Amino acid sequence: MAYGRHDQEDTFAGAVAISPWVEGPAWPKAKEVKESQRVKVEDLDLDRSYLNEYIALPSMENENRPRQTRWRHSGPNPLTDPAKLPKGWNTKEPDLDENDFDAQIARCLERIEDNIMPAVFEQRLIQYRSMKEKYEKQWDGEDKNHSWEVIQRINSLKSLRANLKNGDPNGEMINVKALLKAYRKGNLLWNSGLVTYWSKGRQLCQPRRFDWDEFEAIGDKYEYRKAMWVEGICLDS
Repeated sequence: MAYGRHDQEDTFAGAVAISPWVEGPAWPKAKEVKESQRVKVEDLDLDRSYLNEYIALPSMENENRPRQTRWRHSGPNPLTDPAKLPKGWNTKEPDLDENDFDAQIARCLERIEDNIMPAVFEQRLIQYRSMKEKYEKQWDGEDKNHSWEVIQRINSLKSLRANLKNGDPNGEMINVKALLKAYRKGNLLWNSGLVTYWSKGRQLCQPRRFDWDEFEAIGDKYEYRKAMWVEGICLDS
């Protein structure tokens, strides 16, 4: 089943990891903490993964939607007047996910076969076939088993890698290459709300919720302030 997102040009536009030591308006301010309250890296279990303890947002892919009753138009001429459609019948196909391209394409063919507003569904068919082609193109040169989220992140990182070839003042290229390798090997997945910390191509922890104090402590411990990298999306608690 081809299943994609056509309502977002770049799912990860706001999620590209940055060097947080370069202060910016989107990055949280470091808190002033007394020395006795500072997080100590020795007290953190950085090898512990929080994947099994984290409840992700529910997926809409498996939502159970009852199949809209198939209604066939009878008569020699196509039905083109929406007013003549049966009461409650909906051309928007509410039983289908708008991002399930295969199902939408099959439904368009069904409507055309049933002679119901064929011009409308022929145009919709063209649109969904085009969207499916663009969606599948995202996997060009990559493992077809990657999830939609991972393949989008891989493509985002490939674009970033190309840009860094023109200049890499913070030494981020080594992180980008390490992340690409981890995603491609299946050693790293995209989990909204969980992050991993990286520096100089090294993964410093397993997936965990972002915490500013932990982040600062890890950066201080390993003296990786030049190119500390947070990979993932930090959701509000």
